[in-house]
Amino acid sequence: MWRNVRVDVGRLHLVRARWNSQQANISPLARYNELVRIGELRRDEHQQSIIEQLDSLCTRLHSYQANGQDGAPLSFLSKMFAAPSSKATPRGLYLHGSVGTGKTMLMDMFYDGVHVSKKRRAHFGAFMVDVHKRFKAVKDEFIQSSGEDRIRTFNALGQVADGITEEAHLLCFDEFQVTDISNAMILRGLFTRLFENGVIVVATSNRRPDDLYMNGLQRASFLPFIGVLKVW
Repeated sequence: MWRNVRVDVGRLHLVRARWNSQQANISPLARYNELVRIGELRRDEHQQSIIEQLDSLCTRLHSYQANGQDGAPLSFLSKMFAAPSSKATPRGLYLHGSVGTGKTMLMDMFYDGVHVSKKRRAHFGAFMVDVHKRFKAVKDEFIQSSGEDRIRTFNALGQVADGITEEAHLLCFDEFQVTDISNAMILRGLFTRLFENGVIVVATSNRRPDDLYMNGLQRASFLPFIGVLKVW
């Protein structure tokens, strides 16, 4: 699930920090406090608020697996007959603010420290290039096996999302933005399926959710995706 950070990250101060590979798997808050202590970072109340939220999410995600103990996506029948979960899926975080405000630095502290066996960090643009490659491959395979006349009944995007879920139960995106209509038209279906599969998303962006794909072609068709972000 997904929620917006309730602080003004636009006022954060970016301070370059030198990462030490031995600091991996240290909690985000512990890492932040240590960098402040040794003078690599200057304490900032807004960064402190965000890192505390990331640290809390890190704790909730300890050994997290999406959709079942083995981490595999649920089959259609499993989804139909599975008992309701007694533990709600943790909500992700969407960090938005101006360029150079420390968003990426804080997310990387979280990514390095979170104990999730299947996780992926990617630039959002590169991730979407990969999604389109997978989408084409899945469609081509279906056409070869079942014929082109049945492609309209095939949920290729759902298959792509399920494949991503098998590989990563936590996705961390840097520079989440939407500028291409080919991306804008598939994001709702893609992320709805990912969220339903239990995938957790943490992302940085220079734009508020409501400002994504502003003035883009056919933006009215994109707007439901913003609703997905706010709900999940």
